[in-house]
Amino acid sequence: MNKLHFSKLAISGIILGFSPAMAARDQGAASTTSSAMIRFWSLQLRSALRLTSSTMEQGTERQPMLVINAGNGRTGTSSFVVAMNRLGLKCYHMKEGVIESPGHTEMWTKLMADESITFDQVMDKIANDGFNATADVPMNLFYKELMARYPDAPVILSIRPEDEEHAGSAFQRSMQDTVLQFPMIMADIPFRWVPSIKHLMSFFRAMDQKMASLTDQNVSTKLSESDRLARSYYEFNNDVLQHVPMEKLLIHKATDGWKPLCDHISHVSPIVAANCQEVVAIGEPFPHVNDRQSVQRTQFYLRCITKLTYMLPALLFFAVVVGYRTRKWRIVKRKLD
Repeated sequence: MNKLHFSKLAISGIILGFSPAMAARDQGAASTTSSAMIRFWSLQLRSALRLTSSTMEQGTERQPMLVINAGNGRTGTSSFVVAMNRLGLKCYHMKEGVIESPGHTEMWTKLMADESITFDQVMDKIANDGFNATADVPMNLFYKELMARYPDAPVILSIRPEDEEHAGSAFQRSMQDTVLQFPMIMADIPFRWVPSIKHLMSFFRAMDQKMASLTDQNVSTKLSESDRLARSYYEFNNDVLQHVPMEKLLIHKATDGWKPLCDHISHVSPIVAANCQEVVAIGEPFPHVNDRQSVQRTQFYLRCITKLTYMLPALLFFAVVVGYRTRKWRIVKRKLD
């Protein structure tokens, strides 16, 4: 997998911290942009105080990894997380894992920078925090190591809903319309002042440096950025197909719904089996969250926050001037009276 592809996928985790749709934990819930913004800023405050909202309860039982999703971002991985939660699993994702779990951003940064921590130590921490399923970056980049550590875990490859011929270009457009906008937004004020975002950017830089030596030469540097992004989608999927035995792999589109997913993973625990039986029996719709429109709405409001931040000094100056002139006019009026 090439460095460009990794960079785009790694930044994709930022979206999930701000997406209004992901503020709901079940597919039927609706969330407003204002509540998402309140949740975002409260999360930043808690993070700065080391009281992040996803702090695990004391005594959380150590969990084995029961399900591995090796799919790229923007292939329905956010919907997959909601589906896993519905089935009784706790899914490790960029948002729920790296961003919201205390110490995880720094832990992954150390791993990528080769700073005296191993992948097994990272997995021990994740297991101790109660996660038992995976999706999205950075975990999907280590699907081979995950398979070696958890040989009985079924593997899912989430793919785009479009046909194979157009999936790469659809992936490229989805990334450019959503994910690739966030680095510019996050580099601007006030977001670049937020400590947790600074940690995330350090994490992404460490990941880039780590992956630089693993650049896939099959993706030609003569191609345009868009073409390389589309090609990288196929390259990564082909890598998964080459290394995961077909008997333990499910290629899944969100539009495929519950049944093929449940047929593939219901054996991992009695709770999952029971919940699978329920969602299939009642015909429950498969989750659909973090769609392009909700992400772009979030980007719009984030840009509005940036514009208001730039305007704040002028607004304060205007308020001071108006207040001063009003006070002066009242003093003059009193003297005249």
